Amino acid sequence: MPFPNILERFLSYVRVDTQSSESSETFPSTAKQIHLALQLKKELEELGLQDVMVNEWGYLLATLAGNQKHKSPTIALLAHLDTSPDVAGTNVHPVLHPITTAATSCSVKPSRWCYGWTRIRCCGKRRA
Repeated sequence: MPFPNILERFLSYVRVDTQSSESSETFPSTAKQIHLALQLKKELEELGLQDVMVNEWGYLLATLAGNQKHKSPTIALLAHLDTSPDVAGTNVHPVLHPITTAATSCSVKPSRWCYGWTRIRCCGKRRA
């Protein structure tokens, strides 16, 4: 596996409380979201990405240089760092479920783990 600790990294992110607040007048609505952005910033720098920064609104930006000799398009990856204020963000305990042929129609071998959001359950509730 080229990234042996990718599952551990992902699960560490899921456990971070980034619950947003509807009553906040700041952006982002909670400082907890900035804490995750700063954690990710450090990891991206350690991975060798360039121009890594967290701006005043909590947006994390970084550049990964392409590996093509010819000019190729720029790709942007976007994701939320917050979770809904309707669901508790503390004490999240993700549970991984092995893929079985009965559980999914995907072509992944049943002995592997599914990393998709729809297969992760937090606190016993399915997250889409």
